[in-house]
Amino acid sequence: PYVALAIGVVAAALVGGFVAVGQVLKRRIAARFHELLAKGAASDEILEQLVAEGHDRQLASEVVDKLVSRILVDHPAKLLDEGCSRGDILKDLVGRGMGAARAEELIDEAATRRWYRRWRFALAPAGGVLCLVGVAVLLFGLVVRDGNRTGKWVTFPYAGTLTLLAGTGVLVTGMSLVAGAFGMIG
Repeated sequence: PYVALAIGVVAAALVGGFVAVGQVLKRRIAARFHELLAKGAASDEILEQLVAEGHDRQLASEVVDKLVSRILVDHPAKLLDEGCSRGDILKDLVGRGMGAARAEELIDEAATRRWYRRWRFALAPAGGVLCLVGVAVLLFGLVVRDGNRTGKWVTFPYAGTLTLLAGTGVLVTGMSLVAGAFGMIG
């Protein structure tokens, strides 16, 4: 059991290291994106420049797409904050040459971000509580599953699996609320 625990800890440390390195790379790409954008470069030119500077094309493309999406959402978000109706914002975006379907998506995303921002002081604690409840349900699911397997606490077939699925659902919902409250969604 100690060897498996040590392997698990080492694997978690390696995964954490890869995630941290990925975040640092994304921040560097984002900073360079903003520098090039301030100089008037288009998103395609920025992507090619990032690749020419040695960044991975796929990672640079993901970061550029996300940043362009954020920039596109900023305008409808600003209009929503000013009290404009959805119809007025749609007319404005379509008048700027955007397709109606894409404009609707941007308005929906801006409204979702606004909702998360408005309710973040309630969503963060609620999400934290749901995360804790989800972990508790997952642990209970392991007990139920092992009780069924050993015959010491027999319930019904697949009760442990169903409990594990329910705990996973609660945990993911809590994580989504916390991520939305801290602006990590979108």
